Amino acid sequence: MELTACVQVLILTIIIAFVILLIMQKTLSAFIIGTLLTLTGCSSTGEFAFVYKQDIQQGNTIDQEMVNQLKLGMSKRQVRFVLGTPLLVDLFHEERWDYIFLMKRSRETIERQAISIYFDENHLVKIAGDLKPDPTAPKVDENRELIVSVPDYIDNRGIITKLLYRLGLLDD
Repeated sequence: MELTACVQVLILTIIIAFVILLIMQKTLSAFIIGTLLTLTGCSSTGEFAFVYKQDIQQGNTIDQEMVNQLKLGMSKRQVRFVLGTPLLVDLFHEERWDYIFLMKRSRETIERQAISIYFDENHLVKIAGDLKPDPTAPKVDENRELIVSVPDYIDNRGIITKLLYRLGLLDD
């Protein structure tokens, strides 16, 4: 009869607690040590519930807006500009790029997306996967401008000059 690891640890813990009880003649310390050994040896999931597990994001983050920018006939370079470098490029099928996104929170997978891009002679011919271009989506203005307002820089002194002023080595 084969015993599980948890049962084996429990039996070993009881034996250790009994030996400690005989040696130390202190019931409370033997009980505490035995309980701690049992709790560290057995767990329902094999991991402690109170241990923090960081969220893990793997792959390329791709959203519907990015996929909507794809057009059949685009070159590999244009697709790479829109979606980024593919996560997988198969050496045996160089005309297929795979973009995979996986988000794990704690011990469970929250989100998984996969998109495969197919090329024929360096031109996009097929898009397959979880997200597909939406023909009813509003067109993205390719010639849009982004205007950034930057406040004027008043102090024209460099960092060394400022340091020398602060140290009192230069006067205003």
